[in-house]
Amino acid sequence: MLGGLLLEREGSVVTRFRTRKTAELLAYLAYYCERSHPRETLIDLLWPESSIESGRHSLSMAISSLRPLLEPQGSHSYGTVLIADHFTVRLNPLLVTTDVSDIEKALKSAGKQEREADRIPAYCEAVELYSGEFLTGYYADWIFPEQQRLEELFFYALRQLIACLEKSGEIERALTYALRAASVAQMREEAHHEVIRLYLSAGRPDALRQKYRELEQLLQSEAANDMPPPPGTPLAPVGSSLLKQAGLERAGTPERSTGALSPAPSPVALIRSPQLEPVGGAVPIESRYYVNRAADGEFGDAITRRDSIVLVKGARQNGKTSLLARGLQQARDLGCNVVLTHFQVFNAQHFQSANTMLLALAEHLAEQLDLQTLPTAHWEERLGANLNFRRYLRREVLNRLTEPLVWGMDGIDFLFPYAFSNEVFGLFRSWHDERALDPGGPWAKLTLAIAYSTEAHLFISDGNQSPFNVGTRLTLEDFTLEQVSDLNRRYGSPLNPEELRRYFRVVAGQPYLVRRGLHEMVTRNVRMPEFERRADSEDWIFGEHLRRLALMLGRESPLLETVRGLLEGRSCASWEHFYRLRSAGILTGDSSLEARFRCPLYATFLKRHLS
Repeated sequence: MLGGLLLEREGSVVTRFRTRKTAELLAYLAYYCERSHPRETLIDLLWPESSIESGRHSLSMAISSLRPLLEPQGSHSYGTVLIADHFTVRLNPLLVTTDVSDIEKALKSAGKQEREADRIPAYCEAVELYSGEFLTGYYADWIFPEQQRLEELFFYALRQLIACLEKSGEIERALTYALRAASVAQMREEAHHEVIRLYLSAGRPDALRQKYRELEQLLQSEAANDMPPPPGTPLAPVGSSLLKQAGLERAGTPERSTGALSPAPSPVALIRSPQLEPVGGAVPIESRYYVNRAADGEFGDAITRRDSIVLVKGARQNGKTSLLARGLQQARDLGCNVVLTHFQVFNAQHFQSANTMLLALAEHLAEQLDLQTLPTAHWEERLGANLNFRRYLRREVLNRLTEPLVWGMDGIDFLFPYAFSNEVFGLFRSWHDERALDPGGPWAKLTLAIAYSTEAHLFISDGNQSPFNVGTRLTLEDFTLEQVSDLNRRYGSPLNPEELRRYFRVVAGQPYLVRRGLHEMVTRNVRMPEFERRADSEDWIFGEHLRRLALMLGRESPLLETVRGLLEGRSCASWEHFYRLRSAGILTGDSSLEARFRCPLYATFLKRHLS
């Protein structure tokens, strides 16, 4: 997986796979070969925008196409390579090796040797195995931090190897490995610093002068790639500190430098320990990259007041799940019982009727609250689904809990297309109404916290049966320029103020795009000119995200024509199309007459893709 993805089986090499997702599945299973992976996790990782059934079908197809590539021609005493059942998928660790795991084994082997001379072969093996960047050309969220981790692991092995060779008196051999490090990471100052130090130790002034000229060229290329600084600002590109650290001046003979590299971190800390958290999905509660918005404070206030229903509405990939997670944690801190239901965990059989769905929800509650009385013991067919669920919730849940219950619901949009959803939503609304009629009753203990994207009024015809027009209603907006500026500072300010404004003109405040772009700039040293040039490319960091938008539009001809009209300068004539496109996160605005693309990047990509 270093330098690209390549599968070798019994001497045969495979570099082409049925689909790109099939290749990513193989890479993920091989990288985390030591454990089994729930199918739902793999679907969420590789096909997050697919429906439940579509995601399962895609995973099954990928597994089917991988199996003949992985399995040996004859039987093996250790069993099959690809192990999959109805719930999990994994690779057999007894039959699979990877270059990444081999590097980690080599470093562990080196650490067990007492004599430095005995560590050299193991460090050499680790260095030689690093043939390039991890999974070059792949841009999934989980890959970026591992690319950084493995590069650090490579340089750790190099540092240790060079130190051992120096102590053994093999200066020229140490220099060979230092030169390799400098060629692998040309913008990494410490690598050039080490080459200079070893040239000095080897007594090779001519080679040192040549290296000095190469550094001058590096500085010039850096300056050429950077935007010109404001007038009066001294030019200080990244590599300029290298000359000062190494004791080199722009004029005269380079001075001797005796400073060695700073101590390397332990390999234990580098193994499976990314420096930056991955971008995508819910932001961890302890994350330093979470941005608080107005809705965060309002949500917290509603939880403290124990409102009956708290609604968080926002476009896709806008941070609703992350906000919900923080609100539920606040409820836990207040001593409340907390349950979280994500409707994506349910499968087709649960969506067959109101009875199957409500029974699944009741079992979900019982499991998370560790209730001894199961719903099936109290479910009577003659009562119907709504009365059964209402009775179970009142008698066996609320009446038995001493503290309030906050029930978080995420991905409730999955319910909207089903005919029975009006029954379920009507039941949710009835709890709000009963709480108002009987303030001292059990319903006063219940708070529903619901995150959703879909316009409810497109699916619920009777407003009196809707829980989406009562309670506390919050709208989660995109980031402002000031919030993007604050996030830029948290990432170490890869963008100066002028670049930040240009950056905002590309991605606007779309939270996923903002964080993903900043993450790329920090981890891969991407400069603003390159970002502007490649942002709408299908084979770059936003490619998968942008292709999903195009795929979604391709399935909905009316929405596709509405988008084409907007790209051609026409207004959005259909309010229904506008609301659906706004829920999907493609458009923004307060009405169909004010419809506009959520960010310029979407407009640029779709105009090129749909023309």
